[in-house]
Amino acid sequence: MFFRINPKGLHFERWLHEAGCLQWFNVARDTRTHKIHAVYKMTDPKPVIADEVAR
Repeated sequence: MFFRINPKGLHFERWLHEAGCLQWFNVARDTRTHKIHAVYKMTDPKPVIADEVAR
């Protein structure tokens, strides 16, 4: 079990495509709605999301 702070709003996460290509990638996801705002490669810089999706 993992314990960490779970902020409400935009959160940047690392995901593993475990059931497919086994590639790691980054996701910008809103923890309130689970909407994914951006997906980007591990080597790409963190994207700027409009007003950090109105905190």
